[in-house]
Amino acid sequence: MTTAPLLATRLSLSDLDVLSLIAQGANEVALRDRGVYPSCNEARREVAALGRALAGGTPIRWTRIVHLSVVHHLVPARRSTDVRLPPWQLDLLRAWASGISLTEYAYEASLSQMEAKELEQLLCQNLGAVSDQHAVLRGHEAGSLTVHDPLTVTFNGTGETS
Repeated sequence: MTTAPLLATRLSLSDLDVLSLIAQGANEVALRDRGVYPSCNEARREVAALGRALAGGTPIRWTRIVHLSVVHHLVPARRSTDVRLPPWQLDLLRAWASGISLTEYAYEASLSQMEAKELEQLLCQNLGAVSDQHAVLRGHEAGSLTVHDPLTVTFNGTGETS
């Protein structure tokens, strides 16, 4: 795995700004509208490249990009008041940080899409997050995720492995 100082030297200041924007919940439309990239396609392509750089060449989801950005100290996670999440919400948060989408999580946890969307809304509300990416950052800030968290996802909200 690439160390944080080495990784930071490979990224430009604008790359670090993009990582920060993503962590705050920006999607490809927001990145385009802010003038960071000329198009949504360009935003997706460049963010995918950043993700591969963080993950050693493996394509990863934007939520995983945020988690790795915090782990590598590329995006600051300023500690806030601890938030104690119910087991299902913590499980979804860990799933997002590990790169699992809401749809994949719902399937593996045997949740309907409506149940999964409700879980997503409750999690984001409890963390004060505007998106799944922002929830990962807020999870770190609130102490629900740590840089040493093994990101064990149970798909049953009990904390036990399934």
